[in-house]
Amino acid sequence: MTARDLTLSAKPHITPLHERPEVAVELLGTWNRIVHGPRFGHRILEAGDPGKPPLILLHGVGGHAECWARNLAALGRHFHVVAADMLFHGYSDTEPWDDANWVTLMAEGVVDLMDAMGWDTAHVQGESLGGHVTFELGRRFPERCRRLVLNTGLPRVEVLDQDLAARSAARKARSRLGGLSHDVVRNPTFETMRERMRWLVHEADSMTDEMVRIRLGLYQDPRINPAMRRVYRIDSGGKLPLPVRTEEELSRFEPEVLVFWSEHNPDWSVEHARYVADRMPRSWFYVMADAGHWPQWEKPEEHDQVLVDFLLMEEGSR
Repeated sequence: MTARDLTLSAKPHITPLHERPEVAVELLGTWNRIVHGPRFGHRILEAGDPGKPPLILLHGVGGHAECWARNLAALGRHFHVVAADMLFHGYSDTEPWDDANWVTLMAEGVVDLMDAMGWDTAHVQGESLGGHVTFELGRRFPERCRRLVLNTGLPRVEVLDQDLAARSAARKARSRLGGLSHDVVRNPTFETMRERMRWLVHEADSMTDEMVRIRLGLYQDPRINPAMRRVYRIDSGGKLPLPVRTEEELSRFEPEVLVFWSEHNPDWSVEHARYVADRMPRSWFYVMADAGHWPQWEKPEEHDQVLVDFLLMEEGSR
């Protein structure tokens, strides 16, 4: 199996950072509300008409729906799009907690959100941890999935190529994410949050003070900080438990999936992402140049073009 490279239908215009509006302006015409499924309450940002194809956007670990502020209005022209606080994050439900099965619960939470929206199926894109959740969703509930996008987040895989496995392990060991995350949960100040948020982008100046303040406000909320302490295992001293899948499990993955990577992702390398993509039978691959862990924020026009081209592609194009 080899993932097919995605080629954009048009070259998008990239708006310079200094010309981008504030998040409040980006979110004009979207809705902020709580919806309740059979099991959970979900806080969502929403755009687009109900008759359009449904699309759910999932953030990374410690994140929130505003991570998609630069994408919602544009994607709403093509989809009925929902950016959600995942379970255990933001203003969505934080109970029941199961330390060993939290990723499974978050995937079940996505199904619950579909039920809350009245959707039998939906396209789903997950960024970072949201990519783990999206893969788990496709593995356990393929009948609820349209097309899926894994954005700078992959399932943990027992890689059979030993040289690649060693390079990937060394790269992960150099990551500062764990330390930065623990610092900001224990001591949520503008300075600690700015360092944590700048890890997400290739060019430090592309992370705005406004987005830093948005997440800081969440982490300083006494209703949310305890949930973040639990997500990051601050008091237990453990690492984030993520399920590990085999290459054979990848080969049985049913949904059509795009692995959407970035040239300067500080987590898994482009080489590692391509290796994983090549082991899923209905897979596509795309790499954004000059971007880090948040391609949807750094180059929103290109990100949105990728999603429109992939998700609205005619069946049988592969």
